[in-house]
Order: sequence, then structure tokens, then C-alpha cells
Amino acid sequence: RIDVRSLPAQNKQGALVESLVERILSSTVRGRGVLTGLQIDYDATLDQRQFYINLLDCLRKRMPRGLPLSITTLASWCMADQWLSQAHLDGKVDFFVPMLFTMGGGRQSALRYLKAHGLKAPAGPLCVGFSLDDPEPLQVMIKGGKFSQVACVYIFCSKPWTQNRVTSALNILAEGKNRDSGH
Repeated sequence: RIDVRSLPAQNKQGALVESLVERILSSTVRGRGVLTGLQIDYDATLDQRQFYINLLDCLRKRMPRGLPLSITTLASWCMADQWLSQAHLDGKVDFFVPMLFTMGGGRQSALRYLKAHGLKAPAGPLCVGFSLDDPEPLQVMIKGGKFSQVACVYIFCSKPWTQNRVTSALNILAEGKNRDSGH
């Protein structure tokens, strides 16, 4: 997870990008054995978006060739706020993973949007993240017939995983698969 509370002046942001990329690569890719992908979690504010694009661009250029890069996104970034689609990240980011939980004050309008439209990945396949503590957004997509848009699902749980929690998660996913196949 990347947390940048405030950005330096525009002329110093390049140095911060380089520093962050070096820290990411040295703590993940270098000397860590087999790595199957890298995922970045950064809830960029409106005024941090260009910085984030620059960070992703620099990171991709310095990552090992063939190593997938995914980013988590706010759900809204794959709904009406399509700024990532205009960021020209195709070929730089392999997977976009909107987090369908802790949706804040716009939750009800987001649920209505999910039911009517689902989500749109800015590029590449669409993955989603949902929490067993709050499965409603994914269930809304399933009931709205939008689960077929989803290529992969990341499941989070704030409590330790138990057999019951695993079964609950698998049941939700099975419901999506069954609805999409017409069962």
C-alpha cells in the first residue's frame, strides 16, 4: 500500500516517483525468489492522479518483463469516474481490481450503478475485490446479471479464515456462476 499524504512541488515529484519505485522493487522483486505478480494499492486523490500515472509508468518500465502488474482501485474509478480509462494505462497495468467494500457515503448510489451497469475495467480483464464482511456489492452485481464481466475475484476477510468462511465465499461465487450460466 502506498500512502502519500501530500505531494512535493511539481519539480520534485520525479524524485519521489523514482524513490518509491526503487523501494517497491527492492522490497518485492529483487532477491525474493519466484514472484508471480505485483499489485499496487494507492487511493490517489484527485490532485494525485497524474503523480500516480507517472508512478505506474516508471514502475512498469523498471519491472521485469512479463511480470504482471495489477492495481486496486476505488469502485468509483470503474463506474462513472473513468479517469483511469483516459490515463493510457493499457499495456502498463495488466489488471484493475476495484474494491467493492467500505464504499463510504456514496454507497447506495454505487449499489444502484452496479446493479444497472456493473463495472468497466479501464483496460484488460476486470477483477474485483470484495469482503466477506460486506458481500452486498458483489451480490448486487450477481443479481443484476453483471457477474459475467468479472475475470477474477479477490476475497478479503477481516477475521481469520475458517472452513465456514471459505464455504460462504465459495457459495457467493457459485451463485454468480450459476446465474451467469442460466441455472
